[in-house]
This record gives sequence, C-alpha cells and structure tokens, in this order.
Amino acid sequence: MPLQEGEIMSANQEGDVLTVSYSIPESIENADISLKSVVTGYGKAVMCESDGQVTFDLSNNENGIYVIELRYDGVTIDTKKVIIK
Repeated sequence: MPLQEGEIMSANQEGDVLTVSYSIPESIENADISLKSVVTGYGKAVMCESDGQVTFDLSNNENGIYVIELRYDGVTIDTKKVIIK
C-alpha cells in the first residue's frame, strides 16, 4: 500500500496479516516499528533500514486494541491504533 503525500506511516490489515508501510529520511541511523497491545504492553518490534514495508503475523495475537509505533533514533515519530478482531 503506497503512502499518501505527507504520510510517513500507514497500516493495512487483511485477515491475520498487518502490513505497515513507512518512510525514513536518509539522515536517520536507527528506525524501528513496533506493534504493542494497549492492555498488556507486550508486542513485537522490527528494525527498519530504508523506506518500505513490514508485515506482522496476527494469528497468535489476542483480539483487542494495538498501537503501531514508528521510532527514529529512539524517538516516537508516528503512532496508529489498530483493532484486531
């Protein structure tokens, strides 16, 4: 899923797969995307090297509200809320 103009992160869920598209400026040395449960705080993190996409397998996740967080050099840049049913 391509990013819209001015967007740095977007998410699309299809079944048990969540695809997150992202954009990282060249000046950034470390970037990661995490998916965490709002209730438990537990989740998964993936390191990102350049513009692209990452996928999360949701088949083992419990239903609930999750937050996707994009961080550059340890600083949160963008967040999105996802409801997994």
